[in-house]
Amino acid sequence: MSAFSSVIGITCFVSLAISFVDMICPEKKFEKQLKVIFSLIFVISVAMPFLKGNIILDFPEIDIVSADVSLENQHYNDEIIKQIEKNVEEGLQNELLVKNLHTEEISVNVNISDNNSISISKVIFYTKNSETEEEIYSEIRKILGDETEIIRGQ
Repeated sequence: MSAFSSVIGITCFVSLAISFVDMICPEKKFEKQLKVIFSLIFVISVAMPFLKGNIILDFPEIDIVSADVSLENQHYNDEIIKQIEKNVEEGLQNELLVKNLHTEEISVNVNISDNNSISISKVIFYTKNSETEEEIYSEIRKILGDETEIIRGQ
C-alpha cells in the first residue's frame, strides 16, 4: 500500500512542478513542445515505480469451475439429443405415413458417443390398429436396421 502512496505523492509533486514551470514560462512560442515534454515527464515519473518493480500488480486468476462448464456441456448435449430424437420420430412417422401405416406415437432413444457419432438405440411405437402392428415393426426394422431395439408399446 505504501508503494501506491508513493505513486500518488509523485503524481501530485510532478503535476505541481509542471504547473509551476508552465506558469513561469514567459513565451508561448514553445507551448506545444513544453506540453509534450511535460507529459512525457509525468508519464515516466508515474510509471517508474512499476518499471523498477516496487509495485507489482497481482491479479487473482479467474477460476472457472469445471463443474459449471461440464454442467453446461451436459445441458447442451441433452438438448441436442432431444432435438435429434424429435427429428427421427417425425421422420419415422412420415415414412410410415407414406406406406399408409398409422401410429399413435413413436418414441426414440438416441445416444451420442464420445466421437460424436449418433446411434438410435431404441424405438417404441404405439398403434391402436393391431392388424398393422407387424407391418409397422418390419418397416421400422427396414429403415433403422437390425442393431436398433424396436418395441411395440401398449
